[in-house]
Amino acid sequence: ETLLDEEARAGLQADLEALAPRIRQRDLPEPPAWVGLEGTGDIRLGEELGWPGLVEVLNRLSRLLALAREPGRELWAVGE
Repeated sequence: ETLLDEEARAGLQADLEALAPRIRQRDLPEPPAWVGLEGTGDIRLGEELGWPGLVEVLNRLSRLLALAREPGRELWAVGE
């Protein structure tokens, strides 16, 4: 668990702003069709991604960054 400080949040926001026009124009490598767990055989665990899913993920991240600017709010990164 890592607290994302203002500098890290600002960096993420700048990256999102730089990527947004490229995503709208699909000027990036094709995103994977699915994201999820590896090594599951024929069972797909995870979520469909593709272009619509990538846009959704970035929209959610943008919303989290906006919420983190409110007084008393923090943004944490959690990995396994």
